[in-house]
Amino acid sequence: MPGPPRSDTGCTRCTGGRGYATEALLGVARWVFETTEMRRIELRADLANTASLRVAEKAGFVREGVLRAAELGEDGPLDIVVFGLLRKDLS
Repeated sequence: MPGPPRSDTGCTRCTGGRGYATEALLGVARWVFETTEMRRIELRADLANTASLRVAEKAGFVREGVLRAAELGEDGPLDIVVFGLLRKDLS
């Protein structure tokens, strides 16, 4: 059985601190909920990437937990924070 739809994205540092990433994330989330029947959007970010964690929280995503050593980075295992956003969270 195929898994849920998935998309990976990233932002560059040149726009940092201006709210563009949060605005874009909210726009995509609203579009997904308005045009599909998806119930939730899941976002994952490196625990050490504080900018990504802030963007998720500002966009209304709820921190659901940490997956310890879930991915392998250049310097070794990375802890990954899992966030969720439900359709009702944007109502």
